[in-house]
Amino acid sequence: GAIERPEYYGEPQQQDFAVVLAALVAAKVPEGYVPAIVGGQRNNPDFCPALVALFKTAAIIDSPPGLRVRADLAANLVGY
Repeated sequence: GAIERPEYYGEPQQQDFAVVLAALVAAKVPEGYVPAIVGGQRNNPDFCPALVALFKTAAIIDSPPGLRVRADLAANLVGY
């Protein structure tokens, strides 16, 4: 349903990702996760688990930054 009737929360801003990344750091994810995400290090073995952690973290942030990051990730991951 979300694919057929997406809700628009606005374009994600750099600050939105900063909020979610800060929550990742606060949750004490492995230290390689944030650099893998920020650097787009697709060949880094931490990259996929880091993206999962990013999505899960954004899912529990019930505020505009979490909503925009979730929506952006979902839109960009559709079809993978």
